[in-house]
Amino acid sequence: SKMTKLITSRKSYTCHDCKGKINKGDKYKKTSKSIGSPDKWSAAGDGAGFIQHGFRYTVAICQNCS
Repeated sequence: SKMTKLITSRKSYTCHDCKGKINKGDKYKKTSKSIGSPDKWSAAGDGAGFIQHGFRYTVAICQNCS
């Protein structure tokens, strides 16, 4: 796995893994999670647009879990 640099937080977060608190000034890492297939698109049935089959979001992971 590639080494991810820890970031010093500028506000409080909750760790995505252990649900622990990440306080302002603590080190944490940001990681991207996805639901479904964000890279998969298909044409809408009415021909008026496209449908994305998922989305991506960012979560915070505390120093202990990372």
